[in-house]
Amino acid sequence: MNNVDIIIIGAGAAGLAAGRELSKAGKKVFLLEAQNRIGGRIHTITVPGFSMYLEAGAEFIHGEMPVTQSLLNEAGIPYFKTKGNYYNIRNGKFLDPETNNSDFSTLYEKAALLRNDLPFAEFLNQYLNEDKYKIIRETAQRFAEGYDIADVKKVSTFALLEEWKDFGQSESYHIKGGHIKLAEFLSNEIKKHGSEILLSTIVKEIRWKKGNVEVVDSKGNIFSASKVLITVPLGILQSNPTEKAYINFSPSLPEKLNAAKSIGYGTVIKVFFEFKNAFWESSENNIRATPELSMLISDTPFNAWWTQLPDKVPLLTGWLAGPKAEQNKNKSEDEIIQLAFDSLSYIFNTNRTFLEKNLVAKKVVNWQTDPYSLGAYSYATVNSNEAKKIITKPVEGTIFFTGEALSDGINMATLEEALNNGIKTAKEILSGY
Repeated sequence: MNNVDIIIIGAGAAGLAAGRELSKAGKKVFLLEAQNRIGGRIHTITVPGFSMYLEAGAEFIHGEMPVTQSLLNEAGIPYFKTKGNYYNIRNGKFLDPETNNSDFSTLYEKAALLRNDLPFAEFLNQYLNEDKYKIIRETAQRFAEGYDIADVKKVSTFALLEEWKDFGQSESYHIKGGHIKLAEFLSNEIKKHGSEILLSTIVKEIRWKKGNVEVVDSKGNIFSASKVLITVPLGILQSNPTEKAYINFSPSLPEKLNAAKSIGYGTVIKVFFEFKNAFWESSENNIRATPELSMLISDTPFNAWWTQLPDKVPLLTGWLAGPKAEQNKNKSEDEIIQLAFDSLSYIFNTNRTFLEKNLVAKKVVNWQTDPYSLGAYSYATVNSNEAKKIITKPVEGTIFFTGEALSDGINMATLEEALNNGIKTAKEILSGY
């Protein structure tokens, strides 16, 4: 009963997309998922006290993403453009957009002098080390750590600047009902074509030889197939045997697991606050007003806050990311909420008493403490491209790896690349039959 054509480890976006592709082609597939839910780092939740669902994981579609949007259209799932104004606050004052544009122009002028890739910290130190560039250095580092959740001592300068080139120039979208709608569509497609998704199934060991795989879970169940596709988050590939989701390969695959450690992987803490009203819309009570607020970037540890416009629910989502999230990973929820209140007090020129009085509901989500992801998403290092080639090369036509961190597309770390790479690897597997 546990013998199938292909086993997929992980029912996140890449695993679900691959599972659908393989099942449609007539292959019998088992998706083994450690969590008690599908989606992986897609995690749409309903929390008592909030008037709408929360996107604990993936939330935005940044720009035109053809695979994602094609699947949404096929499934009949609506998605809509975010609306509103973008604000940037530094040293207690709102920045003129031209100041931000000037900062980035200077970055690109200096980057044009760079012939070989460098870790971003080295680039800043070598090309922008004069006192007159101090604010630009700080802004760039904050953006790399916040938006890309990256360690500047590791992240690729070329990759960052390629990604930032079009930042703010494309539309962002929300999925109506949350990202879980897309995960559910893919899940239903897999089941419709005769394959199965087994939840709460923690893979502990993969025993393999050419053309034959045995996957052993934490309860001692054994699943067998001719091929296995591993779609777990990069944090699991980088983990050690003490971690709950660590997978032992027998025979071992040291070259691939060592390569995985040379790709960047960061983390995020998200905080959700729903208030009685959108107090930030006016200057009443001496609030520093942000009319029609969509996104706000700040120089606090919570470097981004956003609303749900055009939905007018008075919900603010806070983003604590990268090294600062790692520094705070062991703090209690109350301590994280205090940090978030400190950020909002500074941004809106108010105090904790005012915020607490107007608060309706609160929620903290810490991705580094999730044992089945151990972080949020990947970022490119100077060595990423070579590492990805090593990891994605099939092992004797039997073991395959895929996921957002292993994509060779320009949108690494996105849902788009997780879906696209899952489909691409599934087609590669099918070509071997």
